[in-house]
Amino acid sequence: METYEQFIHCHETFLCYLKGDAIAGAISYTKENGQLLICRIVVHPDYFRQGIADALLHALQLHGDWVKISVSTGKMNQPARNLYEKNGFIHKEDVEAAPLLFISIYEKKHSFYVCHDK
Repeated sequence: METYEQFIHCHETFLCYLKGDAIAGAISYTKENGQLLICRIVVHPDYFRQGIADALLHALQLHGDWVKISVSTGKMNQPARNLYEKNGFIHKEDVEAAPLLFISIYEKKHSFYVCHDK
């Protein structure tokens, strides 16, 4: 329910999935201290069930260096929960964000760490 102005100034980085000239899907994130926070992932209904959300998650993981990725979704949003779990995200907790509105928090950590010599 954000305005165009709020959207334009949201300070998120977007990766888009194109089908021809159409934006079939997008994922946005913020990054702080090596941690990525997925803010939104969307797929246009015309392109549902074509692996676009998976492709966006994979692209994000290849995009820059990170130690941990976090994401949240509605507790009852089983398709989103399945997507994250299928892609190696671990369910951390459920939180009551508002009265009777629960969200599930997921995390994924790198299986390796980059070491730098001094």
